[in-house]
Amino acid sequence: MKNTGQLKLDIVLGYVYVVLCLLCTAIMYNYIVPVHLNTSVTRLLLAVMCIAVVFVNRRVSTKAVAFILTLSIYLIIYIVFTRINTKDFIVAFFVPLLTINIYCIEIVKNETEKNVINAFINVMTIISAISLFFWIFGTLLELIPPTKTLPYVRGNILLQSTTYYYIYFSNKVQRLGLFGFNTIRNVGVFCEAPSFTSPLLYALGAELFYNKSNTNRIKVCILIATIISTLSSKGFIGLILIIVINYLFFRKAKSRNHAIIKIFLSIIALAAGSYFISLILIEKSNYVTGIDRYQDLQAAMRAFASSPIFGVGYANFEKVHSYGSSSLKGMSMGIPTFMAYGGIYLFAPFITPILVIIRRKDFKHRREILSFALVVIFDFFVSLMHSNPCLFTVLGLSYGTILKNTRFRIVHFQSNRSHSVGLYRNYGIDIKTEREA
Repeated sequence: MKNTGQLKLDIVLGYVYVVLCLLCTAIMYNYIVPVHLNTSVTRLLLAVMCIAVVFVNRRVSTKAVAFILTLSIYLIIYIVFTRINTKDFIVAFFVPLLTINIYCIEIVKNETEKNVINAFINVMTIISAISLFFWIFGTLLELIPPTKTLPYVRGNILLQSTTYYYIYFSNKVQRLGLFGFNTIRNVGVFCEAPSFTSPLLYALGAELFYNKSNTNRIKVCILIATIISTLSSKGFIGLILIIVINYLFFRKAKSRNHAIIKIFLSIIALAAGSYFISLILIEKSNYVTGIDRYQDLQAAMRAFASSPIFGVGYANFEKVHSYGSSSLKGMSMGIPTFMAYGGIYLFAPFITPILVIIRRKDFKHRREILSFALVVIFDFFVSLMHSNPCLFTVLGLSYGTILKNTRFRIVHFQSNRSHSVGLYRNYGIDIKTEREA
């Protein structure tokens, strides 16, 4: 039983972990010229924190060590066979993935993952509330003047941003015309609206699915309002997806007729939402074309087809671009681009936990995990986030849940012909030692 001091320390460490994860994403502090944080240093700090938390006060489980060693060997094999952008792969993918996974596996084992999840929800709610306030009264109504204009570098291009006390940024390149109105999208402390939308969707999904028995309606309303204010197609689709999942899987049907009505209303919501989003995409086509995304998708699939096992090399944008992408700054699609970079081999660790959890019907919170996984898969498909610590955290928590519900035992058995040692995987059911006659 932990004492009060240790419990408070776990909560504080949860917030530190979340802040470091967000600082490794497309946040403005990494790009504004006066600050310009080094993401490599931030990733290193995150890795050191993960290792320190695991090893200082906790005994590392044998399963965690075995899993990390297996994953390390698996990734080293990829490095040996590709040898493309090895330094970037180690700094942005290899080290963060391993350290975050061992951290998440241990906090799941110690049942303290709720500290990280709640910290993430609270941090994103605070960012959302602040951004909504300044977006409405500063950007839209212009009742509050910005405190400073700052230059920032994005894709080797020097741009201008106005900031409100360094806790909210208004970027002119995020100006959008929609249904006759011209406005600047809410980006919070991020460079662009889609980058802000991803953690917002994760926070909303976690609050509705993970805290379903004690959902805070104020937090939900703030997160939903902020997602809408980003005017992001991804945000609208993700929001509809979360609402439909929550209604379909977490609202108990009182009768068979009620269940049929739920399914019918969910289909209508998806259809209406798709139609509304298609109108938005048509309106936005003059600014951010769907043709670019389609060309990126085609280029990624061609690159993947050319090397389906190991891909064309981690972050090998030039190679993928040569297959017909019109983008000069980077790819716009997530999973297709990641599979082009790493092939089936590098994508396998990301899809494996979902397949295992689908197969295992005895998992605690299985429905919640799979529901959240749908949101993550959608976001991963449309967003280039293969080095995002938030994605690694979801992956680590998934593997932690699998390992926690799986026990490995050495079972000796004897036959008439030979003596062997078998390794059985115990899914919560004791396997007794047997002797064959």
